[in-house]
Amino acid sequence: MEATSRKIHIDDLFPGMYVEDILNSKGVLLFRANTVVTDMAQVERLRNHGVKEVCINTTRSEAALALSEIPSGDFSRETIAQSPYSAADAAEYKRAVSCAKMVKARTVTLVKNCMISAQRSRSFASSGVEEAISMLVDEVVSMRDVFFAVCRMQAKDDPLYEHSVNVCVIAAALAHSMGLSKETVVDCAVGALFHDIGMLRIPEHIRKKTGKFTQFEYDAIRLHPQLGVSLLEQTGNFSATVRAIVYQHHERFNGSGYPEGLRNHSIEPEAMICAIADVFDSLTNQTEHRKECLPQEAVALIFQGIDEEYPVNLVDALVKLLGIYPVGSFVKLKSGEIGMVFKNDHNNLMAPFLIMCLDSRQKPLKQTFIRNLASNRNGSVSQPWRIESIVNPSEYDLSADSVLGALA
Repeated sequence: MEATSRKIHIDDLFPGMYVEDILNSKGVLLFRANTVVTDMAQVERLRNHGVKEVCINTTRSEAALALSEIPSGDFSRETIAQSPYSAADAAEYKRAVSCAKMVKARTVTLVKNCMISAQRSRSFASSGVEEAISMLVDEVVSMRDVFFAVCRMQAKDDPLYEHSVNVCVIAAALAHSMGLSKETVVDCAVGALFHDIGMLRIPEHIRKKTGKFTQFEYDAIRLHPQLGVSLLEQTGNFSATVRAIVYQHHERFNGSGYPEGLRNHSIEPEAMICAIADVFDSLTNQTEHRKECLPQEAVALIFQGIDEEYPVNLVDALVKLLGIYPVGSFVKLKSGEIGMVFKNDHNNLMAPFLIMCLDSRQKPLKQTFIRNLASNRNGSVSQPWRIESIVNPSEYDLSADSVLGALA
């Protein structure tokens, strides 16, 4: 007869499993046979008693076993198939990532060509740009979280062009989430795409300087909004909204911004949308002058600027858009596993969708898979897939590039 018990490591004991007798090192009975583990606190208590291995009843624990990666991080095809996110869904996500990467690359090429033309005093058709960005907006709206994930990948081209497209994506998604018209959303996206075009008129040795700016260099950098508007006026027939975004994206609600120190509602709302998108992307990507923040840290810094740098309704919209765990965040579950957030359920912000990267002992998985944290919330088996903490991916040698690269 097949054995009905199995010895497992304490780290692999999850709620929903039935244990055999568990004794501590002094022979004191901690759990009686056929006791069901109901939460991770019980597992932690056993660990505190020095318990390193337990025997479970595999017959009665069958449901919990189907939801775990026992005995190690070596996921077989069968185990992955039991994941609560179907293989068809995973394949569809891979296709969506590939599509978003292609669309982003195409947009990077577009903005690069336009900016180079402007730098060389050559005109380019604003109508063609608007048509291309209108199609991008449609893609972003339909695959918002996929584009957010792709924007977390490291720049392959000049960071100026990559940053311009990232800000374009975030601004488009934010403007759409606020219920603005399609025309206004496209204007926000076009303005965001060219918000830093004036940087091309800044000497390259200043723009790409890695050390601290001198006052002269800092003053030169602060000229890029005016220079950007000048370039747009020479090269295309862009709307007043687009020009206002380029000119005002460094203005701040309390008058502390530049170039004019505008205050409150003197700043165009579309320019503030670009401003907050610009800050979020800048904070979450490493530059020559600063290490990147975690997405949650960036949101927290922006949140501190409510009614000072940014209007409260705009910050609220950004927080609602990005969620508690923004796409691209890495989180550790109570099971010890680590995954990257790739999609948010805006009806349940505590339970995002994850691409699982590391097993319960923080060892790399031989094959990544997708998990929906909300999949078992109303089942009889209490599951360990609750988020315990946010983690810095660099501490585990992880990145959005490596995770998405393994999938797509």
